[in-house]
Amino acid sequence: MELEQVFARSWLFVGHESQIPNPGDFTQTTMGEDPVIVTRAQDMSIQVLLNSCRHRGAKVCLTDRGNARVFQCKYHNWAYANSGELVGVPLFDSAYFRELDKSQWGLIPVPRVEVAHGLVFGCWDAQAPSLREYLGEMDHYLELMLDRTPGGVEVVAGVQRSTSP
Repeated sequence: MELEQVFARSWLFVGHESQIPNPGDFTQTTMGEDPVIVTRAQDMSIQVLLNSCRHRGAKVCLTDRGNARVFQCKYHNWAYANSGELVGVPLFDSAYFRELDKSQWGLIPVPRVEVAHGLVFGCWDAQAPSLREYLGEMDHYLELMLDRTPGGVEVVAGVQRSTSP
């Protein structure tokens, strides 16, 4: 219930811009219990995508971080651009008779993605207030910590993960 009532409606930290500086860069994390890919698309936009193939639900990204133009499901090899669009379906002509509308089967994007002071946040609630509104006065303290450093802030490789029962 907490995941649905709190995490699904809140802005959640998913990474820092410095983790994905180049087109194709990605890192994996979770939003609540949902595995997501934070990626820098070819147009330099930041995408946060559910790491789940739309065909059978298998993960399409198995590496913690890296650079990829395409994420490919190992189950039936559906391929997705790093911006989430479905770009490849094996046997598209013979199995789907070219009737599958690829534009409707891309990776599920997190509806709201915003950046504050280099920090990337995502929110599953499309009706949520803006990130700046959500942060309130905390936005000022983030600015003091993150925007006043000569050269800015950079996140270095390495992940610490823990779970609670």
